[in-house]
Amino acid sequence: MKKIILALIFIVPSLGQAQSLTISHGDSNVVGNVNSSDIEGHIQVTNTTGSKLDVMVKRIDGNFNNITDNNAICWGLCFQESVSQSPYPIEIPANSTDSTNFVGHVYPDGDKVIGCGPITYVFWVDGTPSDSVVFTMNYCLTADFDIDENRIEKSLSVYPNPAMGKTTVTYSLDESETNVFELYNLLGSKVFVQNIQGASGEFELDVSDFSKGVYYYALKTDGSVVETKKMVIR
Repeated sequence: MKKIILALIFIVPSLGQAQSLTISHGDSNVVGNVNSSDIEGHIQVTNTTGSKLDVMVKRIDGNFNNITDNNAICWGLCFQESVSQSPYPIEIPANSTDSTNFVGHVYPDGDKVIGCGPITYVFWVDGTPSDSVVFTMNYCLTADFDIDENRIEKSLSVYPNPAMGKTTVTYSLDESETNVFELYNLLGSKVFVQNIQGASGEFELDVSDFSKGVYYYALKTDGSVVETKKMVIR
């Protein structure tokens, strides 16, 4: 089976109302770099009854895009990508949560496509398909920043993070080089650029006009990205 990765990003999970099962936790947004080999999301399923239950899982096929069309599910064991439904159930004890057995995978095709796509999973009591709960994960692939690890001694940070309205960018760099601060959204689009002057200092970044969500900021030196970090805008 080909190793996977994928990523991330902003769809609220779809939680179905069930008689016996609930989703106690799920990774609603899974984010990965286009060069990653495997991004995985996890879901925890709770048996709310006083009896043990045998639970099955499947993915809803037919709505995959070019980000999520190569994927697989694990329910105890991992299955071939062609398998949409677990061949056997897993027992969840009474009033207990299964937090380890389900893993969803997405495998990038290597075509460097940036974007997102959802996959919906359904858990149900074996023999009673109507006794079910549903959860949707959104997988996203972000831009390849091609980090130069030999130059990571430079420092760049923003505070506060999460940011509301304005945040301050603080840096410590090599003054002899050309340094640039860049801000990207999760689709890989560059939304802000500023040249950085001097060996150290700070500047104020106004984010009041940016959409709320997760961003990545990068330090680029002489044309090469040497550091990337995550920033949240609220």
